[in-house]
Amino acid sequence: MAGASDGAGGAGEVGGADRGATVDQFADLTRHIIERIVSVPQAVTVRTIPRGRSTIVEIQVDDADKGKLIGKGGRNIDAVRAVVRAAGLRAHQRVQVELARH
Repeated sequence: MAGASDGAGGAGEVGGADRGATVDQFADLTRHIIERIVSVPQAVTVRTIPRGRSTIVEIQVDDADKGKLIGKGGRNIDAVRAVVRAAGLRAHQRVQVELARH
């Protein structure tokens, strides 16, 4: 059953060799979710910032979409954070989603 645990990319997840691709996958996942929440998906900017043992996924959206992204009581942004954090835990990495300040 060696092939049963391979990821969708087929490259496997051995040591830190796959870390760069995994970080990009977290950014892509975050972008995918956020673009479906906001009204102006073209304005979504996602960048990753390595910080110690964790990775920060920083997102920036159009000013008009900030309220929509955050949601009532922070529910939307909390949900995005939970999904991306869970994806990171599955890959044995710490991932945090933050809104960019500008």
